[in-house]
Amino acid sequence: MIFCRLHLRELCYNNTPKGKILENPQPYINMGVLTRLNKGAFSGCSSLNSLEIPASVTQIAINAFNGCESLKSINVDENNKYYCDIDGVLFSKDMRRIIKMPEGSDIANYHIPNDVTQIGERAFRYCAGLENVEIPDTVIQIGERAFHYCKNLAGVEIPDSVLYIGESAFYGCKSLVRIKIPGSVTQIGRGAFVCCDSLETITVDQNNRNFCDRDGVLFSKDMRRIVKMPEGRDVKAYTVPDGVTQIGEDAFACCKNVARIDIPLDVTQMGENAFAWCENLNEIKLPDGITQIGKSAFLNCKSLDRLEIPESVSQIGEFAFSDCKSLKSIKIPDDVTEIERHTFYGCEMLSDIKIPQGVDYIGEAAFHFCESLKRVVISDDCEVAEGAFPENCEIIRR
Repeated sequence: MIFCRLHLRELCYNNTPKGKILENPQPYINMGVLTRLNKGAFSGCSSLNSLEIPASVTQIAINAFNGCESLKSINVDENNKYYCDIDGVLFSKDMRRIIKMPEGSDIANYHIPNDVTQIGERAFRYCAGLENVEIPDTVIQIGERAFHYCKNLAGVEIPDSVLYIGESAFYGCKSLVRIKIPGSVTQIGRGAFVCCDSLETITVDQNNRNFCDRDGVLFSKDMRRIVKMPEGRDVKAYTVPDGVTQIGEDAFACCKNVARIDIPLDVTQMGENAFAWCENLNEIKLPDGITQIGKSAFLNCKSLDRLEIPESVSQIGEFAFSDCKSLKSIKIPDDVTEIERHTFYGCEMLSDIKIPQGVDYIGEAAFHFCESLKRVVISDDCEVAEGAFPENCEIIRR
């Protein structure tokens, strides 16, 4: 059996009395001496197509098989006390947790066995061949990145037993058209449905006590927070309902069809990546009560050419307007004291910016690649990090 030489040092612990890490690994190794497969053990072994886990292995790290795109089967010695497999798919020995479907598996339609209660972290990650998955009503948890970049996954039904949907659980499932959140779900992790280009609707069982939907858009039950707008909706303009006070993390991320968003006066908070990668967004008015603009909030909003930041804002997160290539002018509110790193990075059309005298720090690459910015005025006391401004920009201190 052939292994990636670069990763063998991190592969395992020797089961000799000294327990030393293997120092001079060879391209071939006897799996029988292994007790642990560490993080990244086979990472990037793109030609590996099968793997035999011996009885001696007691621990397998989550990322052990990351990037093994040709791997079709993970087979476990029947005498192993901690792991087993069914048809080349890796499970915990008690069959309560599905650990890993090989990324190169030919299985298109998969039924998770009825004993499983947990879909492990990254269990189906990068399984490009997976098209439909049946989740039994024994499952209570869908782990972080469980179906991450299953780009052909079109059919999945979450049973009314699931309590938790992990962070980025369905991130990058580009063929997923609709999803229904059952009444049992109490927590949905950040980015669970981001980069789902075809997702048109997210519906919620009316008995759910934590979430609801309005016209296929996901909200907290009390309608105070918008959680996620489906990215595949053919909507050019959207009005956030009255009563919403928080634009959640990733709420509009990757909504490439939306050109205008109307935000009610009640909104005071805007989470990280709130409007990131909204490539056609060119009209949005922030309400006067908003106090902070989250990290990467408008990252890569390429069509946004103007935006008035309310005077109520006192904090602007790093990367907030990075790569807003059409943005021409901006006025920083007086209560802002710091412009964080990469805040306006790559705003190549930005030619006019007003920085208040209260700003005492401008971070690394804050205005890097803002090639249209020829002149800025800052206070005498303002600390400027290396590379904050383009080389051809005149900095005037007052």
